[in-house]
Amino acid sequence: MRPSGSACRRRSRPGAPSNASPASRTPMVLRRGAARAAGRWDSSVGSCFRISGRRTCGRRSRTGSRRVWWAGCPKYCAWAIRCCSCTSVGSLPRHESLVVMSSGSERPPRPGRAPRIVVVAPHLGLGGAQRVVCCMASYWVDRGCAVSVVTLVNTRAGFHRLPPGVTRILLPESDWPLVRTRRFLVRLFEGRELVTDSFRSGGERSPSGAGASGGAAEPGGRALGGRRRLDSLREAYIFLLGVRDRIFGYIARHRLLGSSGPVYARVLRAVEWKVEALRGVLQRAAPDAVLSVLGATNIISIAASAGLSHRTVISERNDPTRQRLDAPWHDLRPLIYGQADAVSANSRGALEAMRAYCPAEKLCLAPNPLILPDAAVGAARSDAVLFLARLVPQKAPDVLIEAFARLHRRRPDWELHLAGDGPLEEPLRMRVEALGLTGAVTFHGVVADPSPLLVRCPVFVLPSRFEGTPNALLEAMAHRMACIVSDASPGPLRLVEDGVSGLVVETDSVPDLAAALERLAADEPLRRRLGDTAFDRVRGFGLDRIGPIWDRILFPAGGSAPS
Repeated sequence: MRPSGSACRRRSRPGAPSNASPASRTPMVLRRGAARAAGRWDSSVGSCFRISGRRTCGRRSRTGSRRVWWAGCPKYCAWAIRCCSCTSVGSLPRHESLVVMSSGSERPPRPGRAPRIVVVAPHLGLGGAQRVVCCMASYWVDRGCAVSVVTLVNTRAGFHRLPPGVTRILLPESDWPLVRTRRFLVRLFEGRELVTDSFRSGGERSPSGAGASGGAAEPGGRALGGRRRLDSLREAYIFLLGVRDRIFGYIARHRLLGSSGPVYARVLRAVEWKVEALRGVLQRAAPDAVLSVLGATNIISIAASAGLSHRTVISERNDPTRQRLDAPWHDLRPLIYGQADAVSANSRGALEAMRAYCPAEKLCLAPNPLILPDAAVGAARSDAVLFLARLVPQKAPDVLIEAFARLHRRRPDWELHLAGDGPLEEPLRMRVEALGLTGAVTFHGVVADPSPLLVRCPVFVLPSRFEGTPNALLEAMAHRMACIVSDASPGPLRLVEDGVSGLVVETDSVPDLAAALERLAADEPLRRRLGDTAFDRVRGFGLDRIGPIWDRILFPAGGSAPS
């Protein structure tokens, strides 16, 4: 016999607060069809859950089954159902689906203990997003929060160092068959390099790699034959992962499982071991809020958070209209991003791009925090141009070298400093040598502290093919440098106004960039004026102003993390 509505209302969740009935937490119960017709049905994780079964009061039936979808607050879900207007619920036909709207996922941290925040990042290597993670972790620790940083790449090494008081969590290895195969191959190859990062796999054979015998083998020998078999096994393993990537990407791209994001999130949890491993970490950590950064990591974090009580916030740090993720992440992004409780970005252009597949009420601007220099930059600067970014096609260092070659013909006393590493380093070195710029171009590699270069060089160039809001640009403007950016993405253009706070050039245009370099090299007063205006533009990006914005995104009910 199904319990009556009054009986449901009399029951209360054990331990539920007596005053837990304000209007902000009062759930609304609608028939699924009526909710969709009224535009109130939201299938995204974190805003609703659905009950199917004989009983509708939150208890398991003896004869029927109960299935609950939630990613808001599972600790409050049964209480929410029992406190709702069950009179209409009891009259629903058997197995009718319901929607219960509740704001439980936006509750403030529980009183009596420090707020718990888990930040999920792919790694702590070189990158602007990793710098933001470390900066915000330090901010929250200073405010008394318990902060943990989870990295999906299982390595302790990293370019960025976490501040004291932050817990580093390495994602545990899984016992899934493909993961066990990976570990087996790594042991077999020993000195060889096998890189497999979730759906993206690849590896290179080390020249010094040897078989288990550790000695040199004659051509056609037993050891050489064994290594060839291992190579074949390794290639087969990578091939299988690639097939899995493309199949799942095809399914998501053509919506073969429908257009419901939670369906793809559950499939991802079934086929990707990192989702289940991260879910176990989050269950043990029991955070109040989870912050994830970067595309594929955001999708994994949303799938891992489904059904857990914390608030899930993702952060897009690039321009999604121009950045194409690897398979299947690019096709999963429009399906799964909207399931997060909040979707943040560091530029308004990125928010406008994500409006096509994320509810407008979930989109929020989260600018990059900036640690301003302690003192103003002095006047003594050399004739030099600085490029501070990874040497990858996105940043277009090849365009800069070609443009600098034109500048160097007219002004041979000017120098170019490239701070960063990447796959383009060797081709760029060869191009510099071919242009006769060996003495004028310096490759610094990865620079732990770029402050000396920022103080020394008066001109900063970032001719990227797409961007979010780059940290390097913010730091250059904070050091009163005259900046040149491309017109590829709206993020940098909101900071650099052509002729006012910097110069804007056409993307991939060597003549345009060379003309801008010549203009700044010939006019020192212009460099000073642009640098002073640039500093005024980024003064508001200080951590004391940006930190509370992130607090309101992670803890909307409380407004900010308690200090």
